[in-house]
Amino acid sequence: MQHQSRFTAGFSMFVGTLVLVAATTAQRPADVSLASLDRARMRVQIVAGGRGGAPPANVAQANKAIDGRAIRIGGKEFAEGVGTRATSVLFVNLAGGAARFTAMVGVDDNAPPTPASGATAPTTAPPPTPIVFRPVRAPDGTMLTNKKFPNMKSLGDYIHAKGLQFGIYSGPGPTTCQRLEASWQHELQDFQTFASWGVDYLKYDWCGYSSVLATGEINTQLPVLKRPYRVARTALNQVKRDIIYSLCQYGWGNVWEWGAEKGIEGNSWRTTGDITDTWESMNGIGFRQVGNSKYASPGHWNDPDMLVIGKVGWGPRLRDSELTANEQYIHITLWTLLASPLLLGNDLTQMDDFELNLVTNDEVLAVHQDPLGKPADRVARNGELEVWSRPLTDGSLAVGLFNRDEMDMPVSVKWSELGIKGKHTVRDLWRQKDVGKFDGEFSRVIPRHGTLFVKVSL
Repeated sequence: MQHQSRFTAGFSMFVGTLVLVAATTAQRPADVSLASLDRARMRVQIVAGGRGGAPPANVAQANKAIDGRAIRIGGKEFAEGVGTRATSVLFVNLAGGAARFTAMVGVDDNAPPTPASGATAPTTAPPPTPIVFRPVRAPDGTMLTNKKFPNMKSLGDYIHAKGLQFGIYSGPGPTTCQRLEASWQHELQDFQTFASWGVDYLKYDWCGYSSVLATGEINTQLPVLKRPYRVARTALNQVKRDIIYSLCQYGWGNVWEWGAEKGIEGNSWRTTGDITDTWESMNGIGFRQVGNSKYASPGHWNDPDMLVIGKVGWGPRLRDSELTANEQYIHITLWTLLASPLLLGNDLTQMDDFELNLVTNDEVLAVHQDPLGKPADRVARNGELEVWSRPLTDGSLAVGLFNRDEMDMPVSVKWSELGIKGKHTVRDLWRQKDVGKFDGEFSRVIPRHGTLFVKVSL
């Protein structure tokens, strides 16, 4: 593996003891056994969920299986190799000195899988699987591109030419949630690289950082939670490009209370775990944001995760969002009232007229982008019926009437709940037309899982 500073392999698909039989080929024509490297520089993360998990444990064994016996894979005994646990990730620092890295990965014969009832026990484990690793960093540590994205600067130029902004994903640990290269110990270097590509937005996901916590540290300790985001902010402050800094650690430690503090200065912070395109997920996440408005201000926003409208999914396996049309109206209305980032999590090339209208209604977007920058909070609740209100720069109020119930229901808001008196004009923002003038209160029947989004002029 050319000049890669770290080797990472995940073995969660195996159920027995794992052994790596590997060699690094230096620039001179000679092989160097992985087992001959300094094992004190190897770390093993026992995988117990990518975002948390147990602290790392040094359980790599040189030239023997994890139980101390000889290494045997597929009926063959190996004099050299490294044994570790099955569900683990092995980190090996190659210090940029390898031109190529090859490995054989397999289940040790010393621990064959348990046969099903009545079946004959196997005499050996399956044969080892050959793997060839490719470089992710140059000799100086600069992150490299790959075959899928060979020219990131050109990609950034293409995105900007479309009138869009360029976002990228990394994290403070050695690897991301997908076990790809992240920015641990390369923060400034990576952010400078991102800036050279034209990146405008950085989502910085905790994920692999649990693997580098010191003994006794856990991800519920506030100083531990803050530390990697302070490191990243220090690095970002040295980059000559304005990059939006999005903290992502799933709301741990009530991040909304400290995400904007000096030394961290996040531009946004995830307040929740991952959203999915179901009513239960969107509804639960969105309406749990009660009380968070006081922690947000211009440049520092609560982020209840991306939008899940349109064609969603992974890679080519896209499908229509499971949210109904009314539920999608709730989704955009509530996120707009919350002044939360409107991050499209769908395929832009397959958006239909309905979906485009959801995210391009200029009156709705004017509320979202209102320069006062004060998010909404709930002002009334009656069972599954809720009213949220957001103050705007011109003195008017953006008000969402929400029916979370399973049948059509009348939803009302009293002027006293909005802190106003007298007669006021109410305008339907989605339909972009005035509804009329009302004195004392306003009420409408709202469909199941539906909303009415209005502006109350003062």
